[in-house]
Amino acid sequence: GSQRGFADNDEAFEDGNDDSDVADYAEGDLPSRQDRAAVVQSISQGITGTNDDSLLLDGAICGVVGDNDEQQSAMGPPPNLLQRLFVTRFLQSPADGNRKQASILQLHNLLRKEDWSLASQILQSKPELARTWHNIDRLYGGRYDGEALPIHAACALHPPPSFIKVLGTLYPEGLMEKDKSFDRVPLHVACRCLAESSVIRVLCEMDPNCVVARDRLKRVPLHYLIKNYCAFGDDEDDVRISIDGDIEDDNNVTNATSDDDYDDNEEDGMTALKILIRTNPSSVRAADHRGWLPIHVASSCSSRKGMGRVLKVLLEVWPQSIYAKTEKESDALDCVEMAGKVHPRKEMVISLLTEAKCKMEDCNHDDVAGEDDDDDDDRPESIDKKE
Repeated sequence: GSQRGFADNDEAFEDGNDDSDVADYAEGDLPSRQDRAAVVQSISQGITGTNDDSLLLDGAICGVVGDNDEQQSAMGPPPNLLQRLFVTRFLQSPADGNRKQASILQLHNLLRKEDWSLASQILQSKPELARTWHNIDRLYGGRYDGEALPIHAACALHPPPSFIKVLGTLYPEGLMEKDKSFDRVPLHVACRCLAESSVIRVLCEMDPNCVVARDRLKRVPLHYLIKNYCAFGDDEDDVRISIDGDIEDDNNVTNATSDDDYDDNEEDGMTALKILIRTNPSSVRAADHRGWLPIHVASSCSSRKGMGRVLKVLLEVWPQSIYAKTEKESDALDCVEMAGKVHPRKEMVISLLTEAKCKMEDCNHDDVAGEDDDDDDDRPESIDKKE
């Protein structure tokens, strides 16, 4: 078998010469003579773990107990291939390692089929599978293979929130475990693969620290959510986000709000965005390996519908990000050009960012003027009289 299921090799079981096999009762349903030795050796080594190319079964099991040919013929013909396969598959107990490997293969096969109900039953009967690593071909639909936990694989396949809660309950440490290829926690995968906001909420509530987890590119889940989601609503719609707690502390972690705090009419992407930011507002300050902040990502994707609302939220949480630059000295306005020379939302986005920069400059000017006035008020009286 293979990781994608049992694979039959038709060529290995083609009859080379009908006349040579049909005449022998014991060999009637066996492969041709030229392939039989390879098949027997493969079965004996792969299933029973022995190098014995003779009978795979005990004579007592098969009814062959005599020491000579007359006794064996009296007991009946030797077992054919199907009988041998049946006994080795169903009557002989495989090793623990093989049994565990078969179970994890079955679980990942059910995940690929999105059979969440049966996968949940397997996890409940074998909870150790939730913490079992498994090598996955083309991890997350990409170009590279890698090892991951079941929760990583599930987050890439649009799971229901109840299934993620089962995995998180069986292995809470898995919420912060990173896959072996990209160093991504399950929340990274969920945001990259467009999981529903309800799944994002479950992950954030079960372990809020995953919101600021960094992958190999030093990106937080918010980077991937902004880059990949498209459901952020209309740009004309007003949007605000209330943040509880001090966002100046990068280590601050606030609890995710309840379901009632979210507007059911909002698009799912905007709801997921608010969940991440409300769980830990410092995520908007996270710069990746190239110095890109979430505001730079949103500006570079500003041709997409609803990205204006995303920029409003990011600027509301951290207005000073309008001045932030990447390692190549590009600010948010420069990143807008990366979305295309011409697109319907370009003027709106530029106007939004320019207005935000003007507000910050006015605030800075007022702060400087206020400091000057305070200095004048604090001057000693003798100096005022002298002037």
